[in-house]
Amino acid sequence: LAAPIEPLLLERLAEAKDGERVGVMIALKRQLDAERIIRTVKDKAQRWELTVSSLKEMALTEQAGLLAELRGYEALGRVAQITPLWIVNAVYCEASSDVILKVAERPEVWFVQWDLIPTENALGLAPASASRDVTDGSFGISWNVRKVKADSVWYVHGYTGDGVVIGNIDTGCDYNHTDLRNRMWTDPNYPYHGWNFEQNNNNPMDVHGHGTHTCGTNAGDGSAGETTGMAPRARIMTCRTKTSISQPFPDTIAENTVMNSMQFCVAPPLSPANHAHVLSMSLGWLHSWNPRRALWRQSVTNVAAAGLPYFIANGNEGSSSPPDNVRTPGDCPGPWKHPAEPAGGLSGAISIGATDNADNIASFSSWGPVSWSGIAPYNDYPYPPGLYKPDFSAPGVDVPSCRLGGGYVQMSGTSMATPCAAGIAALILEKNPTLLPEDVSEIMQNSVLPLGSQPKNNTFGTGRIDAMRCIENTPL
Repeated sequence: LAAPIEPLLLERLAEAKDGERVGVMIALKRQLDAERIIRTVKDKAQRWELTVSSLKEMALTEQAGLLAELRGYEALGRVAQITPLWIVNAVYCEASSDVILKVAERPEVWFVQWDLIPTENALGLAPASASRDVTDGSFGISWNVRKVKADSVWYVHGYTGDGVVIGNIDTGCDYNHTDLRNRMWTDPNYPYHGWNFEQNNNNPMDVHGHGTHTCGTNAGDGSAGETTGMAPRARIMTCRTKTSISQPFPDTIAENTVMNSMQFCVAPPLSPANHAHVLSMSLGWLHSWNPRRALWRQSVTNVAAAGLPYFIANGNEGSSSPPDNVRTPGDCPGPWKHPAEPAGGLSGAISIGATDNADNIASFSSWGPVSWSGIAPYNDYPYPPGLYKPDFSAPGVDVPSCRLGGGYVQMSGTSMATPCAAGIAALILEKNPTLLPEDVSEIMQNSVLPLGSQPKNNTFGTGRIDAMRCIENTPL
């Protein structure tokens, strides 16, 4: 039987003009047993090497036949932009309808998906929230930094994220901002501190503002007067994803640009050893947009297997009903199973909810639980009770951070909470760089101001993160 072609893609193919190429993701059936690596390999360097080499070897061998066929069609002008992936065993390309139908018949193909998921707001911004410029930086340290006691960690324990690289997957970064220009990851092969997967070039300059804001919460160092970053001596590796496209699909995030960003952060092609140590991603897909949840779970698990903690926004659909309230891939299980959680598999998503300055849950912050029942090959966490999400929460309402072009701006959303968590993880990893994602998740879930029913709930997770407790609970 041919691999399934999703209905949305079939509709698109029916409308395609003769010879018109459509962007698709072709996923292969064989995928890495990353969960086994998480459970069994506990040396960080060994785990990164094993995971990356295994993923690359699998892609090289399993994709060979498919790539040969696609390149044959490429010579005829019926295929373009062939992009093999290894972070998950899949190939992106633009292909004509007849080619798509043909490659779907290959025995190694799992499914073929249109690379355009229609969305309204894939970025983790609060619905109808208005960003507004804030002070010139005269008040020193942002309220959210003080709220989680990150500044106390700097002054009492001396940890500032020094030596830790945060991979920020977003709309890019204004790397010329006064508070960010000295905080950027450097590599001679990547002169602009990352990659632009939206336009496929080496310059990930932000044109939206969202990514600059999240980078500022990761590591803004206060050079312009306002310290917004949780880890003001960490470095930021920035990956710009596709964030907009012409009607009728506004504000679409192309899935392959995000997966390419994940792959870059785990092992940059020209400098694989100079990789990120922690990932921060403030975006996601509603279940109603039909993301390929199984492929996302595989890719997120692969990141954890490579040894990178992965912080993902829980979503901004607080008024919705479970188990389809949390966005993908924030709905994936984490790398550490909280004792309160039901039986089920591991993955790599450390999912973050949003609180306000009084430690109330934000009205927009998505609530769990989530279910993976019926999502092959996982079929776990049936609802009820489902899987608890978020894992914990962080400040995400009226958060001041860096503004594109300079200065500061307030924004709200689980987008703002997620880089707070990733920045605190950078403090933890400075103290102990050998910690694996499951270790970081366990420390952070147990280092909170407990909120809601304990030990874990579907509103706050375990509670609102406390950076001082995180450091005190981190072994040397």
